[in-house]
Amino acid sequence: MKKYIPLNVLAFLLIATSLFSQNNYSGGNIPQPFTYTENGLKHYGNVVYGHAKDWKDYDVTLSMDIVCPRFLANDSIKKHPVILLLHGGGFVHSYKENLRKEIELIARQGFVAVSIDYREGLNQYPDKWDSTLYLALYRAVQDTKAALRFLACNASEYTIDTSSIFIGGASSGALTALYSEYYIQANWENKFPWIGKYLGNTDSSTNTLKSAYSVKGIIDMWGGIGDTSSISASDARRLPILIFHGTADTIVPYTSADGHYRKMVPVQGGYLIAQRYKHLQGCYQLTTIAKGEHVSGLKTNYLIQQITRFCENVIQGDCTAGEITLPFEP
Repeated sequence: MKKYIPLNVLAFLLIATSLFSQNNYSGGNIPQPFTYTENGLKHYGNVVYGHAKDWKDYDVTLSMDIVCPRFLANDSIKKHPVILLLHGGGFVHSYKENLRKEIELIARQGFVAVSIDYREGLNQYPDKWDSTLYLALYRAVQDTKAALRFLACNASEYTIDTSSIFIGGASSGALTALYSEYYIQANWENKFPWIGKYLGNTDSSTNTLKSAYSVKGIIDMWGGIGDTSSISASDARRLPILIFHGTADTIVPYTSADGHYRKMVPVQGGYLIAQRYKHLQGCYQLTTIAKGEHVSGLKTNYLIQQITRFCENVIQGDCTAGEITLPFEP
């Protein structure tokens, strides 16, 4: 049984702008080594995946943007792995469109790439911030799981290989991805016994789809969790993780076991997640950015290359644990 872990932290998303060099695939259920050009992609914008109540009890419609590699004459792959990325913004104000360029670049490498809108909003007064942030995270987890059910249900339409699903994000988006996989309903209800009745279950809200799915790996960009002991041995074995985190991050601390955001919310960052995986003999890859702040300082081309290469290796059963350190480039 997993233990309850405290909430993470308010944070902001890296909005990347630079281009990247190519990183193609070979073998397995991934494309042979050629690049999908811009004309080789198919875009689906504002695809509705669910409906829910926001933090002010208003009805909202939730949608996603999907970019798929088109079937080409020399492409023997009919299904593609999928990467779902979650934007940051501290659960306050951001949009799926902030990741438009990133998901297109990922799709050019032969992945179905997805960015979703999830519910945001919280009371930012100091005496309300802590509890309402828990609720914001809970809603984001509900929406993420609903989006994954939608993709699994519509896999044939979007050429998705449901055996190769990856999720990740930056900042609060990374937080949402981590809690979506390491946290179960019982953990939430240990802290808030009323939360399921009030907001619904994390696994059956936002839409009524029943499609099962399984996540194959996680991408954590300067995110964290309340307590790394919530990551079980089975979690570490089934979920390889790719981590990017800066040592000078003052919002989500890189190492500190007793770090707090605004001296209120306990949080453990990327280094401690990596050490938990190392202890449990799970596959992790940690990129430390020396003197890096809350955004990585890494160029978008490097991030995209590392994300797609990591996912490729996991698909091929060739994930190798390791750590590297890179300089911060403001």
